[in-house]
Amino acid sequence: YAHVPHHCGAGGVMVHDLGSLGNNYAAAGGINDRDVVVGVGTLPMSSTNRGFVWSDGVMRQLGTLGGEHSGAGDVNNRGVILGTADDANGINHMVTWDLNGGLLHDYGPRLAGHALNDRGAIIGNQLDTGRPFLLEDGVYTWGLGLPAVGRQGWVSFTALDINDHGAIVGIGWKPGVPNSGVPLLLEPR
Repeated sequence: YAHVPHHCGAGGVMVHDLGSLGNNYAAAGGINDRDVVVGVGTLPMSSTNRGFVWSDGVMRQLGTLGGEHSGAGDVNNRGVILGTADDANGINHMVTWDLNGGLLHDYGPRLAGHALNDRGAIIGNQLDTGRPFLLEDGVYTWGLGLPAVGRQGWVSFTALDINDHGAIVGIGWKPGVPNSGVPLLLEPR
């Protein structure tokens, strides 16, 4: 394992095959500034997906809440991994793990976290309604509950990433915009 240089000009890129969990599918979903990579892969001889964390050349499987599947989508610079894990009834929950795969928190069922920042703020969507949320300091702010979003006529918003300053990017929809939506930046004041 070697650190990827900051300036990756001609011939300056190092490519790392991260491997798999033993089957023919694995996809990286997030990386932090320490080159810790998280994602999802399929277990050997099955269709079971499991989240993984890859660090220093080693891929480790992330667990579940007693169910079959898990997946990881983001990791912050504090080593907190954001993802989903199925419970024993097959219902997925938004969860966080530490870099060793230890469960840090179960945020409950039917939530999909898309990103987290180094302060621990999480953005995502409720899976049954599609409603976006910001989870910060244990408090949920539901997407259209963000006053500026509703005031400007946005009827739907999917939050995709959040930075350490609390700025959120995603896709917004309102009457008169293309069906595919338009990119929005929500900046804290």
